[in-house]
Amino acid sequence: MAPTIVLVPAAFTPPEVYFGFVSAMQKHGLETVVVSLPSVGFREDGRAPGTMSDDAAEIARVVTDLYDNQGRQELVLLTHSYGGIPASESMKFVSTKNRNGKMGIDRIIYLASIVLPVGVSNDEMRKRPPPAHAIIDDDWITTDHALDAPYDFNDLPANEGLAWASKMKQHSTASFRERATYPGYNDVEVHYIRCTNDAVLPSEATDRILGIIEQSSGKAPTVHEFASGHSPPISKPEELAMFVKEILGSP
Repeated sequence: MAPTIVLVPAAFTPPEVYFGFVSAMQKHGLETVVVSLPSVGFREDGRAPGTMSDDAAEIARVVTDLYDNQGRQELVLLTHSYGGIPASESMKFVSTKNRNGKMGIDRIIYLASIVLPVGVSNDEMRKRPPPAHAIIDDDWITTDHALDAPYDFNDLPANEGLAWASKMKQHSTASFRERATYPGYNDVEVHYIRCTNDAVLPSEATDRILGIIEQSSGKAPTVHEFASGHSPPISKPEELAMFVKEILGSP
């Protein structure tokens, strides 16, 4: 039986952006649940912007509910971009190692994802000024859609990229400033999908991420190359669904 996939979104990205990909996954027999990250989008109830820890806690809540209340037998995390950070952090709660004898996560597929060494934040990891499309205003970062489109959606026609960029929401600055406290990639089997035309994570940045995982865990991640830009769930949903199915070894 194929595992259920828990998809952890990129920064700025609401769950509905992934619904086309979720449909493609379903067509290939892979039920996919998308986490709604507290760090994404203004909070109408007036609460403070979500932190990275809030995101990790929400991932843990979704995973725990699927295991303990909905009877799922196997879950695999599929993270996209920023989603790799809180997903790794969430392993302190939901990896098999930390579930006290109950079923837990033992595989993560990082899709063009960022991971952090313990004690380092996303802002510190970047080691360069924010990209030109990022507009920082105290608690929130917004994006200039016209500048963002050729960066995040560089493998789509310009008009389509702009349409998808316009769906992005605000993102909490606090989540980028918070330092990682748990090397969750040490607890699991790690697969990393490296997008070969990625304008967000160029080759040297991806090499650094892979090195962090290997140095910490003592094991090299299994790397899979995929011909796309940074956001294949949007630009190549069908092809990516088949690719993920192959990685999982699902019949």
